[in-house]
Amino acid sequence: MSNSNHFNIYSIEEFLAHSLALKCETEDRLQELADCLEEHNNLKVAHIFRELEQLAAESVSSIEQLAKGLELPSIPIWDFQWYCSNSPESACIDNAHYQMNTHQALELAKFNSGRTHRFLRLVIDEIKIDEVQQSAQLLLSHEEIFISRIEQWMEDIGNDETPMCTDLDPPNMPE
Repeated sequence: MSNSNHFNIYSIEEFLAHSLALKCETEDRLQELADCLEEHNNLKVAHIFRELEQLAAESVSSIEQLAKGLELPSIPIWDFQWYCSNSPESACIDNAHYQMNTHQALELAKFNSGRTHRFLRLVIDEIKIDEVQQSAQLLLSHEEIFISRIEQWMEDIGNDETPMCTDLDPPNMPE
């Protein structure tokens, strides 16, 4: 995986393969988070992740539509051209906690979407292929809508942080 702001993406197929991998991973991680939070009875936050998962699924569909009729390359995970050490939205599961509240969930989603936004902005700035730039601009506009939805949710819940979910069955360490 690339760890710089320079991308070696040479075609629309390569760009869409990267974008599809990114959004599929996002969708998978959001599903994992929702499943985990449901398992721990944090249903309010699980619901947020389910809604975010649906938005990610819509992004996957958009990318698949852009890729219709194209043969996307199979890129090994170590050859992805991210500007960071791993997929821009991979922090999603690493920074989650089963007791997180709605505000924390939305902050996490906004942070990850911001990283995807940065990836797309860097692609637009660096890759001088018209088809790539047009597709990246379209996906960037989708990401901006995604971020504005998250910000609206944050505004709707207000500045008060909801309390942490109560752990009715905390971990038990034998003495």
